[in-house]
Amino acid sequence: AIDCYIASLPSQHRSDPARTLGQILNKPSNDTDAMLTRMPEIRDDGRAHRIGRATLEGYKNQDPTVESRSTLASTRQSLQLMESVSLCINNREPVLLVGETGVGKTTIVQHLSNLMNTELSVINLSQQSDSSDLLGGVRPVEMREIIKPINDEFVQLFQQIYQVAPNEQFLNKAEDLYLNSKKSSEWLVYLKVVGALCSKALSNSLPKEMLQRWADLSTRVRRLYKRLSEDNSSPMALSFVEGTLLQAVRKGKWILLDEINLAEPDVLQCLLLILDSLKDSHVFIECGNEKEGPIFINPKFRIFACMNPSTDIGKRDLPLGIRGRFTEFFVDDVDDVHDLRLIVESYVKTCLKPQQIESIVNFYREIRFRSNALSDVSGNTPIYSLRSLCRALVICAQNVCRNMEKSLLESIKITFLQQLNQSSEQHVMGLIEGLIFKNSSVKQLAQLEIPMPQDNHKYIEVEKFWVQISSQKCVNDENYILTKTVRGNLQRIS
Repeated sequence: AIDCYIASLPSQHRSDPARTLGQILNKPSNDTDAMLTRMPEIRDDGRAHRIGRATLEGYKNQDPTVESRSTLASTRQSLQLMESVSLCINNREPVLLVGETGVGKTTIVQHLSNLMNTELSVINLSQQSDSSDLLGGVRPVEMREIIKPINDEFVQLFQQIYQVAPNEQFLNKAEDLYLNSKKSSEWLVYLKVVGALCSKALSNSLPKEMLQRWADLSTRVRRLYKRLSEDNSSPMALSFVEGTLLQAVRKGKWILLDEINLAEPDVLQCLLLILDSLKDSHVFIECGNEKEGPIFINPKFRIFACMNPSTDIGKRDLPLGIRGRFTEFFVDDVDDVHDLRLIVESYVKTCLKPQQIESIVNFYREIRFRSNALSDVSGNTPIYSLRSLCRALVICAQNVCRNMEKSLLESIKITFLQQLNQSSEQHVMGLIEGLIFKNSSVKQLAQLEIPMPQDNHKYIEVEKFWVQISSQKCVNDENYILTKTVRGNLQRIS
């Protein structure tokens, strides 16, 4: 009930509605408060991932190092969100994550997809997005592009019911026919071969799902063979090319629609077709001038969406008709000291001392507090988010300067200084010196030489930084005037 009715609110507004909901369900207020502040437990029993109340199975990742490589910190918010989203995954519910830029909305979905070894496609929607980008459209394509999905499905199904070794010669001939066909008459021969194999497979005793796949392939082959027989004048053809969303529906991928609230009404309208069909086994899509039949929804298909709250200029709200079809969760920005410490440790625990980690947390909180008094080069207020902090930590952990303190200094400068005007840059540099390096000699640290990387690549030194170069000869323009400002810009880019 909390996931359905309360989790769409910011955390500071959840307590009173949750207690009211608890009274309706005859739950004590202490139990309700505990539900809001609990830390779900995450574990792997070898067969499935268990995240609190949720159990994710059926997509099990065979690589045990995926979870260990992840830098997602186990904060209370991230664990609660992973648990809630996992429950939606189990129930085939579309998920909408609402939160400010850089709070980790996309990261949560990416982490779950990696955990489950499922391919995730991210589509950034905007006012320029078109419905054909999602569903697809009729386009002129070469015959090989039209037949490629048929060939891929044929090879996959063949290998599942026949032994490859005894039929290797046949498979090689079929592959040569597919790769070398150019004329329509040659493609007709290929389709006749595939069609004959479909008929043979359908006469065997196979599982129901496998028979259905062979029957679908046979239907597609017959339809295409008929089209080519009627008009074999050109190897080019008009064909319905599936968009990213439709491919995900068919193949069982996960799809993430970022900035969904910026999409135009016609794009949102085409999403309704998919959202309303999630509980069914198929969806009908109009493919050009004829209806090609239903597209069967792969049971592994899941759809997620992200958006910013409509609290700023240019950020409009999502229509209720679309929004009501998602299970919505609000993702708060992380400001708790303990959670921030966990996030920093997940990136640089093995690289930095505990007091340095504490200093980074204090600096991040302080610069967020003072951000309204700062200005970027355009005169706007800079936006510092969890994404900014994590980006700095990723650069720091790589230790490209071969000195952790210098790498920390340069990574913080890259992320928090680059966009500022001169006065704000000096102010933030003072915070870096006072909070992270405790007024130690930052100037001396900045002048520290970086050793050239010892690998097989070639490098050139640009303003004290080593930049990898290609095999082509470097050209030095003697007429280019290097002013102090230009040198500073070169150093930032390097």
